[in-house]
Amino acid sequence: MSDIFFTSDQHFNHANVIKYCDRSYETVEKMDRDLINQWNNTIGEKDIVYHLGDFTLGNAKIAGKYFYQLNGNIFILNNPYHHDNRWIGGKFYSKTSEFLQAGGQYLLDHYRHQY
Repeated sequence: MSDIFFTSDQHFNHANVIKYCDRSYETVEKMDRDLINQWNNTIGEKDIVYHLGDFTLGNAKIAGKYFYQLNGNIFILNNPYHHDNRWIGGKFYSKTSEFLQAGGQYLLDHYRHQY
């Protein structure tokens, strides 16, 4: 049986997020490595992950670099208000923001932030 997870705002490959969000990393490489390790220590290969936005800053090639290092079946929300619109496409995302689980219907969203 697989578990279901919801997450957002890892901001892989986004050096400025360290400053903007007061993250305690010296470099983007250290931040990315730590986020990948934490993700894989929490999420199993067969788990389902709904990512609500700001997965990475970059293009599809950069996103793929991170996407394929992470455990789980990942669905990235297609939302006009996050960084992922720069690269989103193909197998990287789910076109729907709604899903059915255990007899319920849920709406997922990622609201735009002002820094």
